[in-house]
Amino acid sequence: MLKDGINTMLMSRVSDEFQTISDDGSTKVVYFDGKTYLPRAIPVQILDYYHNRFGKSGRVLSDYYEDEAGNVADCTLSVIANNVANEMISTIELEKVFTGDPAYYKWIYAGSKKNPTLD
Repeated sequence: MLKDGINTMLMSRVSDEFQTISDDGSTKVVYFDGKTYLPRAIPVQILDYYHNRFGKSGRVLSDYYEDEAGNVADCTLSVIANNVANEMISTIELEKVFTGDPAYYKWIYAGSKKNPTLD
């Protein structure tokens, strides 16, 4: 159940990210071709890295296309999804560096009936 919730949240954030980076303007990194998102400004070396990883695993790369464009679409999805997940992890790690792990401070307020506040 938790895994499904996390997966839903990640897919929602990835979808939001695709919407943001496909909008017209300076951030138009990908474009929507009617079926899926294809890269417009993602370096080929990054796409090649994912293409080689999938190729070695023997996985079918695409349900959308039966040609090379499908491979590119899947690699684009992998690049963006990886970036979104890494951003989320980075945010959590930075919060722990600057504010500390919230679980570490739990004992301070365990016996107190007042709400914890930052002074």
